[in-house]
Parts: sequence; structure tokens; C-alpha cells
Amino acid sequence: MRPRATTLRAHLAGALMMVAGVSVLAFLLVHLNARQHRAKETNKVLDALLAFEPAKPPRRRPQPAPKRKSPPKATPRSAAPRPNLGADLSGLGAGVALFDSGALQGLSDGMVDAQKLAKDMVMTEDAVDVLPDCSRNPMPRPPPRAAQKGISGEIELRMLVDGQGAVQNAKVTKSTPPGFFDDAVLDAVRSWRCKPATYQGQGVKLWITLPIRFKLG
Repeated sequence: MRPRATTLRAHLAGALMMVAGVSVLAFLLVHLNARQHRAKETNKVLDALLAFEPAKPPRRRPQPAPKRKSPPKATPRSAAPRPNLGADLSGLGAGVALFDSGALQGLSDGMVDAQKLAKDMVMTEDAVDVLPDCSRNPMPRPPPRAAQKGISGEIELRMLVDGQGAVQNAKVTKSTPPGFFDDAVLDAVRSWRCKPATYQGQGVKLWITLPIRFKLG
């Protein structure tokens, strides 16, 4: 009986050792699998950390530079037409001072030279202090035809006498007989020198009316 019991014990011991070995092997396998799983998870985390890139700030679009507004162009002002009053005296009121065609020359930016303005001003007879005096000039000679035929006549003359006494312009406004004495009178008065009209002690331009009579025969 003893040998048989010994054999049974040996078998039981071998079986227990096999079970223990299998258990240890299973434990080791489970432990290795767990370590491999943890290693894979760790690698995934490391890969995720390495692959992570911080979010880049959004690029700011460059704003266009503000356009400079060009200054408004100045509209050229047309020069005011100068009054042409030297040849037309119709409708002049008494005591009103007027400018002739050259009165505004030399004036710039509204700066008025008082002396030049006074020299270029054309005044009326009622506006001046002293009227011009042309009595010292010789009378115009009648044309030979009038002297031969003893023709008398009368002329009404308009003259522009400047501030120095020179006759700047002259025209016949009435003539009897018409056109008979006009040329002779106009030729004569162009060389006359008169005492100029004065305003506040200064010579000024003035249109005057002068009658001239021819008595012949």
C-alpha cells in the first residue's frame, strides 16, 4: 500500500506544481500585457504631446493707409471788366466821381494807392473844387473855305483834361453848320495846355463842355 500512496502523492504534487506554474505563467502574461498596454498608452500620450502645436494667433490684416484728401482747387476768379468811360459820358450824374479805362491798372490785391487813384479818377464838374481853365490857348483858326465865304458857325466841344492840364480826348457834340468846323477845332485843341481841375489841392481829370464860335463876314 505504501508505494501506491507515494505514487499518488507524487502525482498530486506534480499536479499542484503544474497548476502553480500555469498560474504564475498566466500572471506573468497578464502583467506583461498590462505593461505593454500602459506603454502603448504612454506612447500615445507622448505622440500627442509631441504632435501638439500651440494655436497661432490670427494674422492681422494690414489696414490701408488713410487717403490724404487733396486740398480743393481754387477756382480762378475772372477779372472784373474795367469800365470804359473815357469815350462815353452819357448819363453821368452831377458830383459822381468815375474811373476811366486805366483807373484800375497797377492795383493788386485790393491795395489802392491813393495818389494814383486820384490821378486816374475822372470827376464831374460839380465834384471838383476848381474847374479847369483853357482860356489862355489860341482860338482855333477857321478853315480857309469858311474865311473866303464868310461862313460863321458854332461848335460844342467835349474835352477830357487830365491832372497836368493836357487834353487827352476831345469830340464834337454839336456843330453848326454840321461838320464844317469839326476838323479844324479838333486839330487845334489837341495841343492845348490848360490849368487842370483840382480836388483837395490835387490835379484831377475832368470832362468839360466848351463852346467855340466863329463869326465871319
